[in-house]
Amino acid sequence: IFTIVLLFVVLLSDSKFRKRLTAFTRNHLLYPMILLFVVYGIGIFYSKDSADGLSNLQTKLPLLFFPIILSGLDYSRKEKTDIVMLAFMIGCLLAGLICLGTAIVTRFAEGPNHFFYIQFSLFMHPTYFALYLNLVMCYIYQKLIFEDGIKYLKKSVIIFILFLVNMLILLLSSKAGIFTACLVQVIMLIVSIAGKNNTKKAITIFIGITMFYFLFYKVIIPKDQERIVYGEQAV
Repeated sequence: IFTIVLLFVVLLSDSKFRKRLTAFTRNHLLYPMILLFVVYGIGIFYSKDSADGLSNLQTKLPLLFFPIILSGLDYSRKEKTDIVMLAFMIGCLLAGLICLGTAIVTRFAEGPNHFFYIQFSLFMHPTYFALYLNLVMCYIYQKLIFEDGIKYLKKSVIIFILFLVNMLILLLSSKAGIFTACLVQVIMLIVSIAGKNNTKKAITIFIGITMFYFLFYKVIIPKDQERIVYGEQAV
């Protein structure tokens, strides 16, 4: 909620606010989502448990406000889009590192394992966090595979961040998040081969990520994790 309020303040303080408002009103793709939330709001008055309804509505609010706010931003220049995505990536990585650091300190100080799922994700539900990280991964692949002229040091940092993002997704243990991550890797490989964009690099990264997933699952993740056991039984 704080982030949404902050974005609204930034948008209102912009000298081009009227232009942003016009861009929003012309974006007809937002209308169905707004209508959906209006129906949600009306439904609360007819709900037997209005408190639970309000809680669910509050949980879904970012799905409404973020598209509205972001639709008013200017994406005509690639540099501006990169700034937005870079800020988003830094925020997600910082949140992930805080979760990882807290889990490490808790493990050494108290003993319980807080490296997985709900115990690991401190700021939001693991599925939401994992999907945010998948968006970060798409941005990383766009830079790594489809842009040329990246210096060796910068490329090494980007590859390290890519593996860090995948590790965080695995620790979050969201089945939807892990499935989406695997799908992103496969799509990246197919698009790269079809478009002949750094095909060797894409294949090398795909093999590396696949081996990383296999080793992480077989060596690092404890077999007594409930979600892992449940997933194996389901398969």
